[in-house]
Amino acid sequence: MRSWRPLASLLVPVLLLLGLAACGPTGGTTYYVAGNGRDNNAGTSTSKPWKTIGRVNAQDLDPGDRVLFEGGKSFAGELQLLAADSGTAASPVEVGSYGSGQATINGGTWTGITSYNSAGITLRNLRVVGSGRGTNTSHGVQFYNDLPSGDVLLAGIRVIDVTVSGFGKWGLLLGGGVGRDGYRDVRFEGVTTSANGEGGLLTWGMVVNSNKDVYVGRTTAFDNKGVSGVDRNTGSGIVLGNVDGGTIERSVAHHNGGLNGYTHGPVGIWTYDSTGVTIQFNESYANTTGNGFDGGGFNIDQNTTYSTLQYNYSHDNAGAGLLLAQRWDTGAHHHNTVRYNVSINDARKGEGGALQVWGEVRDAELYHNTVVVPPAASGPIWGARISNTSRETSDVQRVHLRNNVFTTSGGVGLVEVTSAQVAGSSDLKFQGNDWYAGGGTPRFVWGGSSYTSLSGWRTGTGQEKVGTTNVGLNADPLLSSGSAGDDRARLTSSSPMADAGLDLSSFGVNAGSRDYFGGTAPKGARRDVGAHELR
Repeated sequence: MRSWRPLASLLVPVLLLLGLAACGPTGGTTYYVAGNGRDNNAGTSTSKPWKTIGRVNAQDLDPGDRVLFEGGKSFAGELQLLAADSGTAASPVEVGSYGSGQATINGGTWTGITSYNSAGITLRNLRVVGSGRGTNTSHGVQFYNDLPSGDVLLAGIRVIDVTVSGFGKWGLLLGGGVGRDGYRDVRFEGVTTSANGEGGLLTWGMVVNSNKDVYVGRTTAFDNKGVSGVDRNTGSGIVLGNVDGGTIERSVAHHNGGLNGYTHGPVGIWTYDSTGVTIQFNESYANTTGNGFDGGGFNIDQNTTYSTLQYNYSHDNAGAGLLLAQRWDTGAHHHNTVRYNVSINDARKGEGGALQVWGEVRDAELYHNTVVVPPAASGPIWGARISNTSRETSDVQRVHLRNNVFTTSGGVGLVEVTSAQVAGSSDLKFQGNDWYAGGGTPRFVWGGSSYTSLSGWRTGTGQEKVGTTNVGLNADPLLSSGSAGDDRARLTSSSPMADAGLDLSSFGVNAGSRDYFGGTAPKGARRDVGAHELR
């Protein structure tokens, strides 16, 4: 028998808060598992299949081997892929289904599938279920590396077209628990993770950037509610933690959170302790929290550098739609970009900004976003908010917001910069933005001062100026208000935002060649203000 020890007891508390296309196996043996099989069969044909997961666990698998479970049937137990079962990137060990439909791996109250210190693993076209987040005590699919040297990256992990639900912890989890142990060349594609306790999908590690080249695409995370009574935030949808080079794209996170009770909360899609992560073409909506913290759409979080949040749609979240956050005074959150995103009806819990910069954020560029904020049920909310953590100095340095549209209604404030950030920040600039208060009285709060006009704010603070030239607008952007979804961020034909943007190249910023909707940018002599390039 192969040596095994349960992983749930090994996983340390996670600090929360692209790979190549999957290759088919070359050579190797295909083993079949069926409901009418027998474990003393050879297992190498559909006429002589094995019957149980236990028989699969007893088999040492070699590169190129495949294990195929009968589609439409359920198999109980934890599938274990250990170090001796490793494949390679060119010739992985693959587990999947055959026949009609997906096979189900039923982990009951424990884990569904575990890959422990094994590389070159592909999981494809499977359904993995637990007994329910209230009774299950483990993760759905987990990849765990604790090789003793503490500096090993296991390569070639693929999870493709797999659904995971009903687990008490994370639906899909990948990380290393010793030193710089982790994974590289990882691809999660077509994954659906739902109705789990702690969250949907997570990568993590013991040190910053301990996993390399991680891709998440076409993935959906929903109804992962979180849990109360633990000392970390729970209830997030898709999270890349401790990644050096990563992508989350064309994915959706919705209706996550709600039961988190920790002092920091969940977010639909986010990254932390990482560098070079791109989050793009995603939708995050109706995420919430069990307390007053977070519950937002998208976030570039602590100790993250050289990462980009672009072309995403955030809406109807309890917290900020677009967030940059750094809790610690370490200078480790820098050179990140938030551009061409749409946020509509975020900050529903009645606190904070729909676009928010929180804590010691450095060298950030936020431009060409469209933010629409109607009133919430209660509490002070803002189109944009720059705030501090209240526990550290938390001053922003070289943070620039340009060519964004902020439109509010029902008395929602346009912008607030808290007193600590006013006192401690350096090179915080708002330039070329549109500030529209929906026909009401605009509100700009700058530390202890409040202004009710763009001109007053400009005179009192020096914001919305480039040198001695007044910039910025307080005009109705004439968005397509009769439309639905992200089309509400489109400019209509007579919008004053057309050709009204600043030339960002004069500030050393390359704004790219497309807008949120995929159109060419710029189309005219200058870029339009906001996420849509009209003409």
